[in-house]
Amino acid sequence: MPIKILLTSFGWAIAITLSTFLFFLASMVYQNSPEGRMLQFTTYGLITGTIGGVSIALTLCWNQPAIKWNIALLFVLIWSLSLLVGSRIGYHIIQPDFTSTAMSRGAIIGMTIGGIIGGFFTALVLQQTRLLGSWLDFFIVTFGWTLALFSGIGIIFVSDNWNFIPMSIIIMPIIGGLLTGAVGSSIMFWKIHS
Repeated sequence: MPIKILLTSFGWAIAITLSTFLFFLASMVYQNSPEGRMLQFTTYGLITGTIGGVSIALTLCWNQPAIKWNIALLFVLIWSLSLLVGSRIGYHIIQPDFTSTAMSRGAIIGMTIGGIIGGFFTALVLQQTRLLGSWLDFFIVTFGWTLALFSGIGIIFVSDNWNFIPMSIIIMPIIGGLLTGAVGSSIMFWKIHS
C-alpha cells in the first residue's frame, strides 16, 4: 500500500506545485483585473485537477483490476471539473477584493469545495465498481479527499506569510501537494481494502 500512496502523493505534488507557481506568476501579471483574476483561479483549478486526477487514475488502474482505462479517464474528468468549479466558486467569493489575504482565502475555500465534489464523485465511481462496500466507506472517502485538499492547499496559502523560510514559494507547494496526495489516497486505499 505505501507505493500507491507515494505515487499518488507524487502526482499531487506535481499538480499543486505547477499550478501554484503559475498562480503566483499570474498574480504579478494581472494586477487586479477581474477577468485576469478569474482566469488565474480557473487555470489553478484546472491544472491541479487534471494532474491530480491523472495520478489517481494511473494508480488505481495499475493496482485495481476493476478499474479499466475508460473508468480511469473518468477520474481525470471528475477532478478536472471538480477543481475547476471549486476554484471558480473561490473566485466569486472574494470578488472584487483581490488582496493577497482574500486571494488566499478564495483559493482555500474554492479548492476545499472542489475536494468535496471530487471526493464525492470519486467515491461514487469506486462504489459503482464495487471497490467500496458501504455508504460509510463512501462518506469516509469523500471526507478524506475534502480534508486532503483543505490541508494541502491551506498549508500553501497560509504559509505565503512564511517568507522567513528561504525558497518557501517552492517548498510549501511541494509539501502541500504531498500532504494532499498522502491524506486523500491513504484514506481512499484504506477503505478500498477494508
